[in-house]
Amino acid sequence: MRQHTAMFTLSLLGGVFALGLLALAWMLGPGASQAEDATMHNCPQPGKWAIAVWGGDDGTDADQALATCGEGAVVAAYSIDPQTQAWSRWFVDQPGISTLSTLNKWQGVLALGSFEPTPPVTPIPSSTPALAFNVYFIDVGQGDATLIEAGDTAILVDGGDGSVEAQDSLEDFLQAWHIQDIDLMVATHPHADHIGGLPGVLALYDVHEIWTNGETSGSQTYGDFALAVAQEQAAGATLREVTRGYTAEFDGLDIAVFHPPSLTGDTNEDSLVLRLTCGMMDILLVGDATTDSEASMLAEEGLLTDVEVLKVGHHGSNTSTSDAFLTAVTPEDAVISVGAGNTYGHPSQQTLDRLAAHGVTVYRTDEDGTVTLTSDCNTYSITTSGPAVTPTVTPVPSPGPPPISLEEACGPCAATDCNCSDFDTQAEAQACLNADPTDPFNLDGDNDGIPCESLP
Repeated sequence: MRQHTAMFTLSLLGGVFALGLLALAWMLGPGASQAEDATMHNCPQPGKWAIAVWGGDDGTDADQALATCGEGAVVAAYSIDPQTQAWSRWFVDQPGISTLSTLNKWQGVLALGSFEPTPPVTPIPSSTPALAFNVYFIDVGQGDATLIEAGDTAILVDGGDGSVEAQDSLEDFLQAWHIQDIDLMVATHPHADHIGGLPGVLALYDVHEIWTNGETSGSQTYGDFALAVAQEQAAGATLREVTRGYTAEFDGLDIAVFHPPSLTGDTNEDSLVLRLTCGMMDILLVGDATTDSEASMLAEEGLLTDVEVLKVGHHGSNTSTSDAFLTAVTPEDAVISVGAGNTYGHPSQQTLDRLAAHGVTVYRTDEDGTVTLTSDCNTYSITTSGPAVTPTVTPVPSPGPPPISLEEACGPCAATDCNCSDFDTQAEAQACLNADPTDPFNLDGDNDGIPCESLP
């Protein structure tokens, strides 16, 4: 008896509750939500109760109503089963219940619209910078090779001199970092210590784009490079001769060419100078650009501005990195790519003194090995690996014949004044310089230890 009384009481309370909801719906529904079809239904709007449909026994009106209101987000919904006439309710925290479209085939739906409807958001394309990028100043001995990674992009600037030690160091590094292909290869200028290793890289990797300054050379090293580039072009690579003002973007990293505006005929002076920019970060890669190159960039107002990191020009030679240049670019850190025990005296003490006077922290590949810069485009950190390329040790020769005389090395012109036109090959001019490293005939104008670089 008590059980029947309890069931009756619960049924009565449920009916009163349902009638209360209906009354609330009829009071609030028409004023709370604009009916799309007054004879059939109202659609729930944010924070308002409404009757979505109150239709035929088979629920056909519900189908039509829910098709119209089905995407409206709801907080809660009450409905009547057309067969059992039982009330049921759903909330958005129940699986699959978040819109009216999930309540198909119910005779009546009393719905409360979402309190905080979220309008659809249309993505706006933006040039958001890459979240991070890395720059590796690779230890390739006496030469330059810089790898930049930004997102899925790999960029290689120069490739060392192609010696066995340098080539192994470069290729081992690329393989260790799982480089699949190279999006951009840059040859800053056609000297062997910058392009010597690039033919090997072109043979191993697909290279999509290649930049040069357009200068050519009669050297065998340049011939090997030019042939490898032509073969890569035949496979689909793009070759560009770039000058000051050219810019490109790779995975959020902007690259601007600062030098040269045109070729002068001096290989070092015409070296490509690149600025890498991502967010607040700027890095300047100077190649072998000289103080004359720096003066050309300084003469163009607003071109040279503050950078965080400087790749020092010409391996730290005294022919680069002037005071005026450092004043303009104000780097915090600098990297010198140089071989241990090199015969050129790089880096020069004068250059190191100027960098120190400007408060620049210097990293050197001969002492620090590969230098790694990691940045989130706002801040950066620098780590070092320790030297990877061990310089070749030349044994002390046993006593032998006396050294060759200047006249024997340089020929008849030694009696008067030699110049590069007196030699048929660069090797002949080199022998003349080796006979007297003081360079009495000024064959090595840029003091890099390589005379008459225009000769074959």
